[in-house]
Amino acid sequence: PDNTEFAGEFAWEFAREWGDKLSQKASRLQEAIKNYTSEHLKGVKVTAVKLMIGSMMITSATLGGILLAASQSVSAASADVSSGASAGAGTIAGTGTVSGVTAGMYTVQPGDTLWGISNRFHISVTTLKKINSLTDDTLYPGQQLRVAEPVQRVQYTWHRVAAGESLWIIANQYGTTVPAIRQLNNLSGDIIYTGQALKVKAVTLTGLLHTVKAGETLWLIARNYNTTVDEIRGTNGISGDILSIGQQLFIPFSDAGGKPAPVPVPSPAPSPAPVLTWPAVTHIVRYGDTVTSVAALYGTSAARILTYNYMKPDEWLSAGDRIAISGYAPRSYTVTPGESTAPARTGKIVDWVTEGQYLLKRGDVFTLVDTLTGKPFRMVMMGGYNHSDVEPLTRADTDAMRSLFGSWQWNPRAVVVFKDGMNIAASLSGMPHSVEMITDNGVLGHFDLYLSGSTSHSTTTSADYIRQHQAMVLRAAGR
Repeated sequence: PDNTEFAGEFAWEFAREWGDKLSQKASRLQEAIKNYTSEHLKGVKVTAVKLMIGSMMITSATLGGILLAASQSVSAASADVSSGASAGAGTIAGTGTVSGVTAGMYTVQPGDTLWGISNRFHISVTTLKKINSLTDDTLYPGQQLRVAEPVQRVQYTWHRVAAGESLWIIANQYGTTVPAIRQLNNLSGDIIYTGQALKVKAVTLTGLLHTVKAGETLWLIARNYNTTVDEIRGTNGISGDILSIGQQLFIPFSDAGGKPAPVPVPSPAPSPAPVLTWPAVTHIVRYGDTVTSVAALYGTSAARILTYNYMKPDEWLSAGDRIAISGYAPRSYTVTPGESTAPARTGKIVDWVTEGQYLLKRGDVFTLVDTLTGKPFRMVMMGGYNHSDVEPLTRADTDAMRSLFGSWQWNPRAVVVFKDGMNIAASLSGMPHSVEMITDNGVLGHFDLYLSGSTSHSTTTSADYIRQHQAMVLRAAGR
């Protein structure tokens, strides 16, 4: 069939490969989704959809104006509790601060215009001029512009009470006092009960409010504000990728002075023991599979499948991929985060299947260094399961990449991936193809990035093309 329907644990979902015929029925994605569900899923309550091209999810959307993520603020305290309701005793998930936004100020880049900046930050040209005391449209590189008026929000750290705990024990655990906890929770005495959610700390954050527009994703918003998807999720109590048009996201400044916090390089940690073989029970992912549906199929829990496959709760499965059900998937540990302090022109051989796919994830931004010239440029991982599908982050990165290849071509080049203090030998093809997620980087389509052991997503790909990639990986490792 051309669509797959299944019942998850909490909601109905569906996935379908959308073609040109559907896109002609409606001019907007939201309208197309609503038309499709109305026509093909009569009588079924659909709360969320995922837009797929093959095995790759392009975006997610909600139906009926359902808000699945609440902004954390004084007035949204109940949303904070619910976002951590599944956590056990201890700090409840959904707290944290965001770094990267510099007090609502933007540094003008070469080629910037007031119109372009106004579109990026969803503020009118008139307002931009007013809050920056501009009398005309003239801008110059390096100029500092205020792009939003600061707002304040109170963010709480929550604790779920465990058996035997008292206010005194909890206060000591968080470095606060019993009277402070009483005041935050409007308690008149010291009686608390197991499972109760308590505010234990309150921090007033200054930042910006961003209103979600049609077509925006968490990744695009994070890029615009020089922060990360995980940080936006943490501050706004979001557990997945679903946004609603008109939803407001709070983007705090990183500190009282409004300066971005430095990006820490992880300290090297001892490598865990490698896992050498697959467990007795495995599963080949089919279109429409989710962690929840696969867990139900095998009578296990979604948490176990996530753990056995080294996955985060917000990651999804790729059709055709093999996942572990009854034990851990094979895993090697050739590189360690933080072992290198800078990008290099040679890297370590890392096997894609047992290690690389767990280091490079969808939405990750990393630096590629051309082995021959030493020229660096940035890439974003769009998806992929047999290898990494990547895109240049900006137009400048596309220009840097094009200068290396001369003209777009399938013949790959040896490159090194630098991410989280790790240098990994890789191979990059120079032919943009298929779909893209970034629309303003100066190129249509994405590129193939291979590590050792990577192969094609298609069974018809030339074996010589795959061998060329593996030869470039060896060259990137200095062999």
